[in-house]
Amino acid sequence: MKKALAGSVLWLALACASLAFGFSGCRQPGAGSAASPASAGTMGTAGTMGTAENAGTAQTGGSGVTDGTQTEAPASGTAGGLPGGETGAADAPPSGTGAVQPSGETEGAGAAMASVNVRDFGAEGDGKTDDTAAVQAAIDRVHDAGGGYVYLPAGTYRLNAVCVKQDVCLYGDRTWSAEDPGSIGNTVLVPAGASVSCVVDMGSGGYKNPGLKNVCIDGLGLGTSVAGIASPGLASVTGNSMRVENVRIRNCSGVGLDATNNAIASVKGCMVTGCGTGLKLVGWDLFIYNNVIAGNKGDGISVSGGSAMSLCYNRIGWNDGCGVRFEGFARVSMTGNTFDSNASPGVYFSGSTNMALHGNLFIRNGWSPLSGLSNGGCQISVNASSGINITDNTVRGASDALTGGRSPEYGVIADVMNNCVVQGNTFENAGTRGELKTEETSNLDCVIEV
Repeated sequence: MKKALAGSVLWLALACASLAFGFSGCRQPGAGSAASPASAGTMGTAGTMGTAENAGTAQTGGSGVTDGTQTEAPASGTAGGLPGGETGAADAPPSGTGAVQPSGETEGAGAAMASVNVRDFGAEGDGKTDDTAAVQAAIDRVHDAGGGYVYLPAGTYRLNAVCVKQDVCLYGDRTWSAEDPGSIGNTVLVPAGASVSCVVDMGSGGYKNPGLKNVCIDGLGLGTSVAGIASPGLASVTGNSMRVENVRIRNCSGVGLDATNNAIASVKGCMVTGCGTGLKLVGWDLFIYNNVIAGNKGDGISVSGGSAMSLCYNRIGWNDGCGVRFEGFARVSMTGNTFDSNASPGVYFSGSTNMALHGNLFIRNGWSPLSGLSNGGCQISVNASSGINITDNTVRGASDALTGGRSPEYGVIADVMNNCVVQGNTFENAGTRGELKTEETSNLDCVIEV
């Protein structure tokens, strides 16, 4: 079936739009682009902090983040949320009292960078003591020294919205692995009580360049709206450059990672499960790579109010809402992701513009959509949006083994679109009622082929 609703003028317009946005595949932060942390001079080179991890490609439906069994210190050349340009390898976790300078590390212009151990500030890590004050004191010491590392040795730390300040990276002793759903690692952060707003506060008050790495945040199911990480940011702060890497977040009654008004933010190699919503993002220049977002009670990722995002090589599945929901967002590149068995659409666009969905795998999403969700019974839903480019994706309605399973009604539902392309996708029993549902009269200047 082929519906060609536009000619060469549309193709030229779409090509120009793609060039303007730079849809050349997912670009890692720090690749030297204007929208990358490295070019802003606020973060270390992306992709070198810790081991590179892969959540599975769209072609294979990967098994999730791997290589998560080793204990890591900050990798050579980066600090994860610290000023760019630092060099040298970090020493073993510091001991002794006060700020300890790891050998070989310099901040961009050669300034010393502090490194402290929270145990030297009175943190117990016994799962009983409220360690908020001790951990905050360690962070404040490093912040006052101009930035550096705060180390959390193995233990369970009860925290109440501990604030990671400017140019400070809070890191732990990680040994958790996404291949073992029960593993949580050696450094675990839990809420100090059911009434806390979040466990870790990433940069409220206008602090820039906070980093968090190698820990597990376990909400323990406490309260009704306890977030694992809150990163409120400030609209007036340009490039606050939050970075979260190799972090497991689970069992939070609120949002796993709640980031608003963030710019040049990166989430990489993380696993978010059993939370209210996995990630809630509002901001600009967002980079989401190699994560597992699964089994959350709402959407896997909810995005609204902002522009410019790369969403690549993630595995997003079994969430009770959408895999990823975009509302009022612009300029997104998505490639190499696997969207598996989300109750509502794997990807849902509403009121959004200039989105490229290319080379992803969709498996029986939309089998039980949330009530009140427009066009929910499908794998990909587009509503009241423009400049949407859906190409070269594989859409399956059966199980991973292509047998049985619960299927949605349609592969793609596309209504009220302008200047959009749906072309070159592979449909394999994508829906019980058909591969595509669309209203020609509601779509203007579109190319739709199945």
